[in-house]
Amino acid sequence: MEQVSEKAANYAAEKTNVMMTNLIAQAYEDGYRDGYKDRENEIPVDLRDNKTEYIDLGLPSGTLWSKDFEKRDGKVVFLSYVESSKYNIPTKEQLEELLSYCAWDCVRNDNFITGPLRSAKCVGPNGKVIYFPAEGRVFSDTVKESKEVFVWGLHDGDDDKRAVLNVFTSGSELKVQTSQLFTGNKLPLRLVKTK
Repeated sequence: MEQVSEKAANYAAEKTNVMMTNLIAQAYEDGYRDGYKDRENEIPVDLRDNKTEYIDLGLPSGTLWSKDFEKRDGKVVFLSYVESSKYNIPTKEQLEELLSYCAWDCVRNDNFITGPLRSAKCVGPNGKVIYFPAEGRVFSDTVKESKEVFVWGLHDGDDDKRAVLNVFTSGSELKVQTSQLFTGNKLPLRLVKTK
């Protein structure tokens, strides 16, 4: 009788191993698919369709700037620094190059000399133009109605503030500078690429 018990135990162990192997393999497949699906849903901008248009401003580095902020369903996409850094955002050096080599002007609401900034016009050394609409920034899940331009700059430091391009008006004067901003703010996504 011991042989039957031993055979039964071996049979059970073999079937259990097969069944457990199949269950674990199925769990792995399901988890992989769910994780992939979650990751796709997490990406706020589908940049794989190559619809982003880039403009060559004639900068010495050969950097091409996207024509506009990235949009989803017609609305500007706002991302934190960590989310933005997954994409080809400009480096601090590329932001500074834009400031050094381009001419800047402002487009104001209602064409008043001192009216609020609607958009910043950036003219490259070759005469080509891109605009930076004054979309403000998002913090605490609400849009700040600052009517300033903010663009993240990629940074290698460990601090909780990152370089940003900041364009704003002070009276009748347009101010264009790089500054630092807390990484939890959400700014419009502006992309770059090199030739």
